[in-house]
Amino acid sequence: MRIAIGTTHGVIVLKEGQTEMDTWTLVSHAHQGRNIQAILTDPRGSILAASSQGSIHKTKDGENWMTTVEGLDGLNITAISSHPKSPIVMYVGTQPPSIYKSKTAGLRWKKLPSFNQLPSSDNWVYPVPPYRASVTKLRQHPLHPNVVFASVAQGGFMGSLDGGLTWTEQMPIDADDYTVRVTIPATETLNELILTEEFTVDKAQRLAPDVTGQPATTTAAADGHFIGATTEMEYR
Repeated sequence: MRIAIGTTHGVIVLKEGQTEMDTWTLVSHAHQGRNIQAILTDPRGSILAASSQGSIHKTKDGENWMTTVEGLDGLNITAISSHPKSPIVMYVGTQPPSIYKSKTAGLRWKKLPSFNQLPSSDNWVYPVPPYRASVTKLRQHPLHPNVVFASVAQGGFMGSLDGGLTWTEQMPIDADDYTVRVTIPATETLNELILTEEFTVDKAQRLAPDVTGQPATTTAAADGHFIGATTEMEYR
């Protein structure tokens, strides 16, 4: 087993040691001049490390790396996603908030302009210096790769049903609100999205997203998942 660790001075790849005394062995410490903001192991086993300098670094064995910047516009990359059903298609999110898509397993990227045309985009801002919002999480439905969700801190929760060609705002988040944790059930239907957050049940139900045009089933836990000034999504 290998693990990859993103740091402010590059990416560290470790593998399990051969003995109990030698728990982990260093494979590489690469790109030490880069601040690694997001890491992904894709469905085919490659490790991708995304940097604040707008570069993607990719390795199959943990030692030999290739770097790509084509189409990424030099922005701080803050989130990355891929899907086992469509391994060559990937998404990254940035600061300031934008989303880019690759159909070449991360070799080339293209910006998805409709994301920045959302009505709330002019109000995306982070409440502390340097006041720049960012895409904090990208997730795809486990059974439907073209269903993509993105969160902006602070700005909102967005969804796309067509692989990022068009986006809708599922939940606007005011600058004085905080976080939500969204659970996407691994079911064959898209009309169920369980929302767990810090607000009351009434508010959670009122803000329930409807990504398919059908009524969404929404519940809110009493204790919630208050985790700070970012937005998180996860599968259940």
